[in-house]
This record gives sequence, C-alpha cells and structure tokens, in this order.
Amino acid sequence: EWHYWWTRMLREYPKHEQAAQRYAVWMDVKALGNTRALDSLETLYRYFAPLRTPAGRNLTSTGVYVASQLGDATAHRLWTERAMTGTADSARRLADFLTEIPQFRAEGLNMLRALLRDSEPSRTIARPLGRNAAMQARAVADRRRSMFSALGRGLVATGKAREALDTLRLASEGGWEPALFGGMARSYLLAGDTVSASTMRARQVVDGRTSAVVRDSLNRMGQRQVGVARWDTLVNNARQEMHRRLLERSIVRAVAPTASVRSRDGRDHALRELTGGQTSLVIFWSRHCGYALEALPEISTLIARLRTAGTPVVFVVDEPASADFDEFLKRKQITWPVHYDARTALGNAMRNFGTPYYYVVDGANRIRFSNVEELGDLYGRLAAVAADDASR
Repeated sequence: EWHYWWTRMLREYPKHEQAAQRYAVWMDVKALGNTRALDSLETLYRYFAPLRTPAGRNLTSTGVYVASQLGDATAHRLWTERAMTGTADSARRLADFLTEIPQFRAEGLNMLRALLRDSEPSRTIARPLGRNAAMQARAVADRRRSMFSALGRGLVATGKAREALDTLRLASEGGWEPALFGGMARSYLLAGDTVSASTMRARQVVDGRTSAVVRDSLNRMGQRQVGVARWDTLVNNARQEMHRRLLERSIVRAVAPTASVRSRDGRDHALRELTGGQTSLVIFWSRHCGYALEALPEISTLIARLRTAGTPVVFVVDEPASADFDEFLKRKQITWPVHYDARTALGNAMRNFGTPYYYVVDGANRIRFSNVEELGDLYGRLAAVAADDASR
C-alpha cells in the first residue's frame, strides 16, 4: 500500500518536497562517502529547488551536515544559506555560523552587528499564532542574547578581550547558559579579573548540564584561586541565581486531578499518584516519531540520572499496551516504567501535541515548564522547581 502511494506521488507530483525529504532520509552517506554524497545532494537540490517547507529542508539540512563532515567551508556556507531560506531568522543563523569560520568571521561579525542594530522584532524572530505579546518579547530578547553571545565569541577569537567581555555581559543578562558563562570566564581571565572569572565558573558548576569530570575540575580550580570558603559562597550564590532566573521563566498551569494514564496491567493511575507529590518530569514519547526515536539514547541517560537522584519520571506513550510493543521495548532496552495514553486523557489535560515533549511538574500537580526543547535544560529547571517546592 505504501509503495502504491509513493509511486503515485512520484508520477503525479514528481517535485513534491516530501519526495525530497524521503531521498535525503534514504541517502547512505557512509556508503557513498562525503564527496559523492555532496554531489548527489547537489543534483537533488537542483531538481527540487526551491525548498521552503520543513519537509524540503530535510534535504538541505543533510547538505549542511555532509559539508561540515567534509570540512568544506564554502560548501557549508552554501548549504547553510539554502537551509535557512524562507525562515525568519535565516540571517542570524548564517551570521552565527560564519563567525565560527576564521575566513568568514569578519563578515559574520558585521552581519551580527547589523542585526542587533535592527529595531524591528519581526526581523529577528517570527511570532507564532499561539504566542502572546509577553512571550514574544521574551523570545525576541532570547534571540538578541543569542546574537550577543555569537558576537562575543567572535570577538574573543579575534583577541578583542574587552569588547568581547562587554558584549558577553549583554548576552548573559536574564538568561542562563553555561557555555556562555564559560566564554565570559575566559574573557575575564584575559582581562586579569580572576574573581569575576571564578563567579562565572561557579555558574557552570551548579548547572546540571556540566559533566561530573568538568565540575570536579572547576571546583578544584575555584578553590585554588579564591580559597575554599570564598568558592563555597560563590557556588551557593550561583545556585540561587540559577533558580531565580529559571523560575522567572516558569509558568503555573494546573493539571486536572482526574487526568490519568494506564499501566501495563490495565490499571488507571492519576498523574498525582505517579509523581507522589514531588517535582517530576513527564515525557510524551512515540515509537512512530523519528525525532522521538532519535532522542531515545539521550532520554535513557536523562531518566537513569534522574531516577538515581530520586526524581520521579512519568514516561508516556501514545498507544495501548500490547505484546508487539513489549517486544519493541525489549529491543530498545527500555527498562523503565512505561505508561499508556491511547485515549490521550493525560495528553489532552496537559495540552500536549507532539513527541518527544517534556514537562516539569511541581509537587502541587502543576505544570511549571512545558515543551522544553533541550534535554540538558531540564536538570536546572527541575532543580529550580524542587527548590521552590521546598520553600513552600
């Protein structure tokens, strides 16, 4: 049946962008080698262009990836421009990319400066229909911080420490990004300010995305540079600052107490029962979603780490329990508890419309963060909400 519809689409709509997406997915880059794969992608692009939909951009995204693997800066720039065509922030993302390549860095920095001078928010980030004015203002501020961060990194690379530091300070206002704090620490050191560099490193230490090895190294460095007592104070202050900044971005939305999911034995369980009145993570996942499948290894690491820390995780799938799904779970080595939402009772209650989607729920059964995009961001958000719960 699939073959029938595929051949019919190729016959009646030979340049449909779904076909471009399918060809990109089918391409075996490893078997072809990067050079041949890039040539094949170029042929496909010329046939299907212009590509404006998310489906079509699968092809151009593959081109960006292959060009980066090949180490061809010119091809990478070309495919990046193609991938960004039709998106609201294409110039910003291209400028960000150019600042990372020495021969294009000056051009990228000039593009970023021009974008930051532009006072029209719509040029910076498009406003979806479901985003209110306050949310849009925050999204625009986040995007400007991202541009300041890219500009600051570029200035660091060119050896302009003082200009870089001033720019990175603007990037750090209101947000929370450990990679940015690392750049600021390096800039402070270049400027001879050891205490401020230690303050930025303390922010890296308290962020959950920082690995244990890096955290231990930063702790030893901080204690050596400012002393154990002073370092402990900086770390405690950084943790409080992280919680404050993240909670400023949280929402408060109650989940109906009757919203439930079903366990493998056929029993229904309310969300409150599964979380036990603790700060928890709810994950909506589907084996029929490519993005969900791709994220599974990272989700596995996340769940293992949270369960070790005693944080409840509610892993929800969009189908009923079955022997076939049991076999799938075994193949994918999914050993944690799975909850079934075939009736979408919990999904509707939480207003979930996709997978993989992640929600931080507080002890009062309220959503505090929804649709978190980066899994690494969840550690800090969970810690902030847990601290907020504990203070009540």
